[in-house]
Amino acid sequence: MLQKCKEELEGLGLRMKFPAKGADLSTRYCSAYLKIMVGATAIAHSSETKANCKILMVSGERRGESLNRSRYNECEIHGMNAEIRNRRTVHVFRPIIDWSLSDVWEKIRRFRIQPCPTYEIFNRCSCAICVFNSPSHWASVKLIYPNLFQQVVDAEKELGFTLGDMLPCLKAGASQIIGDRNLSPPWRLYPSLVFFRLRYVFQS
Repeated sequence: MLQKCKEELEGLGLRMKFPAKGADLSTRYCSAYLKIMVGATAIAHSSETKANCKILMVSGERRGESLNRSRYNECEIHGMNAEIRNRRTVHVFRPIIDWSLSDVWEKIRRFRIQPCPTYEIFNRCSCAICVFNSPSHWASVKLIYPNLFQQVVDAEKELGFTLGDMLPCLKAGASQIIGDRNLSPPWRLYPSLVFFRLRYVFQS
């Protein structure tokens, strides 16, 4: 698996390291290259947003999610702002920055919003093989996407570096780890339901 990746990335530069578990986007490069820079490139090159426009980017971060996010401003100038060069004004607005998690769920219930179905099972929804995954998340990946999980295990061996939180999954069965407190009933009691629930929702 990694050999094929090497061949494809030779001309682009090769780090051969997992993204770091930190706020620095130069080392946690997955967020930089797969999310932030994708959006920035779209703004810079789209005919509708390249110049002569005003953009408001609304984002759902909350201060309570992490130490890094606790320092975010509610409203600020975005990095793609270019008022002088391209007459493009870009602001970021974080309307729920000071909300608690209970505030979020109260609004969801009040306005009868259908949340992403993964929140029925997990308290966090991100990339399937995010470096910040907890042991219970890795156990779920192992259960639902065993081939993907094995690719990460193989990558750990080749790189000589472990993500750490995957170790419990290697030492115990997924059904043992998936009973983590992060999961709510009935998923904690019947881990196989996780597989069927997610497959049903996203394939229907």
